Amino acid sequence: MDKKVKKTSTIEDNKKVLAESGIVVGAILLLCYFFGFSYIWNTGYGAEAGVNGWNYIIACFSWTFKSANKVYGDIAVPFYYYAKYYTMVMAVATTVTLALLVLYIVLSVFNIIKYRRKLAVIIMVVLYVLAVAYLTCIVVALTMNGSKILPKFCSSNPQCSIATLAFFPFFITLITAITNSVYINKFNSQEQGE
Repeated sequence: MDKKVKKTSTIEDNKKVLAESGIVVGAILLLCYFFGFSYIWNTGYGAEAGVNGWNYIIACFSWTFKSANKVYGDIAVPFYYYAKYYTMVMAVATTVTLALLVLYIVLSVFNIIKYRRKLAVIIMVVLYVLAVAYLTCIVVALTMNGSKILPKFCSSNPQCSIATLAFFPFFITLITAITNSVYINKFNSQEQGE
């Protein structure tokens, strides 16, 4: 009898830890928006111009891409000026990632209050969709290498390329989603074994 109670209490503790980890992961991902979601990298100089996630989100909400205000980073020149559609798609994609991230955090809070298996599965699905959204940001940022930015802004300097640090939130999200999947399956099998 004591083993069954101890096993049930361990499962409940693990569920609580899994639910609470959602808040920690959410906070880390929010900080990742300060990373350059697209920036010009010069191997001889370093980062020349860049736009972080928050810059894209602010530009998307205000639909302002031509402003030189610091709140927008370097979105006007060179990104919007030489890669208008790439920049607009990147702003929308980044905003979608933020919306999914907020949904993930809210669902994690509800899961802390009362763990529910169905809610945990929904959280896991949201994480996988969020990973795909971050992957979209990576692809859009890297395809900017084919825009007019490098030939015009960098005068086709072979040392210049457009890079992204959106890899970090992508991998964090993907690892968290896989971990959640493993633990949810583990909890289900343990509960069925009781």
